[in-house]
Amino acid sequence: MKYAVIASAVMALSITGCATNGNDDGRNNIGRDTSNVNERVDQNTRNVGDDNRNGVNDFDTRQLSNRQGDLNSADDAVNRVEDIKNVKRATVITTDNNAYVAATLDEGTKLTKGLEDKIANAVRKGDNSVDRVYVSTNPDFIDRMDGYANDIQNGNPVRGLADEFGETVRRVFPDAR
Repeated sequence: MKYAVIASAVMALSITGCATNGNDDGRNNIGRDTSNVNERVDQNTRNVGDDNRNGVNDFDTRQLSNRQGDLNSADDAVNRVEDIKNVKRATVITTDNNAYVAATLDEGTKLTKGLEDKIANAVRKGDNSVDRVYVSTNPDFIDRMDGYANDIQNGNPVRGLADEFGETVRRVFPDAR
């Protein structure tokens, strides 16, 4: 009988030791704490040249899909670019430290290195956080940029827009560094 009591006591203590402390963690996220994690740890956020990357703002579109702040229509930069001689119309979208410019030029005007530099300088004057400026006069790019700018200005959700924008940029500027 003595052994039965001792065995019962040991069993009761063992079961009690394995029990929870009353916390109901069934619906709580008890996984890894991601509240203080740099979401862009795999990206070149310091704008350091790296020949293993294509350099075209590879923002993490999985993280971006619910944040409006990463794609911005830059109205001040648009006004500055449109003030440049031979630029009829422009759309400028910024992401992090990059700016993408879709410019419609006056008829007969070609996008020269000099004109591209003027456009880039005008964009940087409007936003001093911009390091790289990518300029295109491609009609398809202009149409797409107009659509993106309208979506951003109208407050439409960016869900899906970031993926599409990133793909468009990679197609138009494949050799950007």
